[in-house]
Amino acid sequence: LSRGAAHCTFVDLSEDCCSAVERNVKWCDFAGKEQIVCGEAIQVLNEPFAAGIPELQTYQLVTLCPPYEEIVYGDLIEAVANSPVVTDDTVVLIEYPVELGCL
Repeated sequence: LSRGAAHCTFVDLSEDCCSAVERNVKWCDFAGKEQIVCGEAIQVLNEPFAAGIPELQTYQLVTLCPPYEEIVYGDLIEAVANSPVVTDDTVVLIEYPVELGCL
């Protein structure tokens, strides 16, 4: 949002993180440009409309920073690749630590 995005959907499993995002959005005067979804990212990617994301909503950019050792990256990649909110033109960035080796 600080770089000019019209809208951002934040997804996090932690209620504390979702609350922090909500406070920061208000503090930075971006209220109304955000959607905050407290939920598991793979589930939200698989069923975005059940998570409150509007039907036909797609994203130009998806960034994923999962808890490194608590996720199966193959499942995450499959979810993002097959998500109805991701198009052929969506840029997807998945943070992955080099310490875990190759996928």
